[in-house]
Amino acid sequence: MRLPARLRLDSVARRHVVDVAAGRVPADLVVRGGAILNVYTSRLEPGAVGIAGGRIAWVGDPEDREAQAVLDVDGAVVAPGLIEPHCHPDILYTPGAAVPAYITHGTTTVSADIAFLLLSLDDDVLVGVLEAMAGASVKFLWNLRGCLDGLLPLEAERLSTERLARLLEGVPGVVGSGELTAWPRLLAGDERIVTFTEAVIDAGLRVDGHCAGTSPRTLGALACAGISADHEAITPNEVEQRLRLGYWVMLRHSSLRLDGPELAAGLVASGLPTDRVMLTTDGPIPSDLAAGHLDAVIHSVVAAGLDPVTAVRMGSLHPAVYLGLDAHLGGIAPGRCADLVVVESVGSFTPRLVVTDGRPVISERAADGAVTWRNLEDEGLLPATLDDRTVADVCRAGPTMTLEGVITRAAASIEGPLPFDASYVALVSRRGDWITGGILRGLRLRALVSSFTGSRDILLLGHDLQAMVAAYRRVVALGGGIVTPDAELPLTVLGRLYDGPLEILAAKLTGLEATLEQSPPVPLPYLLLFLSLAVLPDIRLSPAGVVHVKTGEVLQPPVPLPTPALSMR
Repeated sequence: MRLPARLRLDSVARRHVVDVAAGRVPADLVVRGGAILNVYTSRLEPGAVGIAGGRIAWVGDPEDREAQAVLDVDGAVVAPGLIEPHCHPDILYTPGAAVPAYITHGTTTVSADIAFLLLSLDDDVLVGVLEAMAGASVKFLWNLRGCLDGLLPLEAERLSTERLARLLEGVPGVVGSGELTAWPRLLAGDERIVTFTEAVIDAGLRVDGHCAGTSPRTLGALACAGISADHEAITPNEVEQRLRLGYWVMLRHSSLRLDGPELAAGLVASGLPTDRVMLTTDGPIPSDLAAGHLDAVIHSVVAAGLDPVTAVRMGSLHPAVYLGLDAHLGGIAPGRCADLVVVESVGSFTPRLVVTDGRPVISERAADGAVTWRNLEDEGLLPATLDDRTVADVCRAGPTMTLEGVITRAAASIEGPLPFDASYVALVSRRGDWITGGILRGLRLRALVSSFTGSRDILLLGHDLQAMVAAYRRVVALGGGIVTPDAELPLTVLGRLYDGPLEILAAKLTGLEATLEQSPPVPLPYLLLFLSLAVLPDIRLSPAGVVHVKTGEVLQPPVPLPTPALSMR
């Protein structure tokens, strides 16, 4: 691993830290007046923290220590900054827009999956973005993605073994692979995915799993193939299966799956050791991230009976050990980065002050990285030659499916008028040259069109065909967005992200959702992602057509459209 700049100390800086630790020069800052949560001993200990050059130089009695500045926490608890071991920092928001929320809620390091940046940006632009994010108040670590669903044509180019190997070696702060969603292809010996996985392992890094619903036998085979962690356990039994097989397990409490309390209660009841258990939010929707991050996960698992100190260890020390960075992160001890969270008590874990690299920071002043997101360009959206008759014919010729949460099951074909509980669903190429679709039961919408999708193409949903086509044209004209007949959310960053603050995005999304004829059974961003990403059962829309995920059968191939006009971007 090439350490990011924030984790490296040159000889001069290290000497300064050593001199402060030895008492030869004053600390830059001393944090005192409270109790220190020692995640190595699982105890609350009296004392102070001396900081030099962004590192912790000493921990102990402040009476015989000098300091250039003092921060008195007035009886509070000083805990280590929280570490997110697996996240998607682009659920409609940009990674930069997420930084103030991370800081507010005590998260000081995130291990971020950059799948869609990989698919959207050339190497020079991508590397520039990652380097610019090194200036954010939160430390960003990066996970390269070897696949999304294995069907996207762009994967062969953008996620080629040559490109990923180059980035793996050349980008500081890469800590492993993003979640391996196309794990059946890994087990089947897919050359590209196997080669990338082995390169990650050979570099001494982690391979993150996406082992939803897999049996113990399959979990064992995936462990042999190199997967070392998983966040898809949804029952206490699945947690135990993974722990028994040597996995690191992430207890997920997310916008899509609120599993934290049940999984935590299962751990308490079983008495299993927790030293290979971490916490994750996965990918929170904008309103949830604004309201809470890993602090909210700690609240949920503590309420379910988990010991508060154990919960904080799961959110700090354990992910640092998992990532191989515990010499730098995860605890309050000499030599570690001075990332601290001041809370009233461990049990409540409500941050009142966050320190990163030895500097107190509040969300309003959090540095969001030096990326001008609106200036990023990809190939853009091209308008398809599309009318309501074409959409109807394609969808009528496709399969009928029923929506169960984010799962889509096969359903009986529909003859005659569209039932009241049904909508047309279609996917149109971002290049405007093909369409595929079917009928979706279980969701009634007049019209909703989105360029925020799993395949990066444009998803159409609704029963009003003319309104759907009009909304489609508006999305393309915007350069990306989510549009209904009564509201629109521009997504002008790479056609899928909002260029603005998280709180404004959350309000705009809530307003748009209020215009829908029926509320989806899951958060809208996840419905849009997973309908167009062939990683969950049973039927999905993709550039390969409407496919049955498990069998690989193409139920309706993509239908060619006339050559589109010039880009409207």
